[in-house]
Amino acid sequence: MYEAEKVGITATGEADYNELYPNDNKPPGTEKTCLELYQEFRNNSDEFLLV
Repeated sequence: MYEAEKVGITATGEADYNELYPNDNKPPGTEKTCLELYQEFRNNSDEFLLV
């Protein structure tokens, strides 16, 4: 489950940071986007499992 805080547009319709997919307007401090994290999970889900 992923809950995005910045999706590229504000509630008033203005452009904003986007953490969903690789782009030039990621929020400061964002190392990987949602899509990049999902792709890593698909490639090796064992790294994401809590044991």
